[in-house]
Amino acid sequence: MEKYAILLGYFDKQMKIIARLQREIE
Repeated sequence: MEKYAILLGYFDKQMKIIARLQREIE
């Protein structure tokens, strides 16, 4: 269960970074 929570947190962080990059490109 803890591994899943860590993976989910990592994925959420990656999504935020991607969203920020997309805003900079546009």
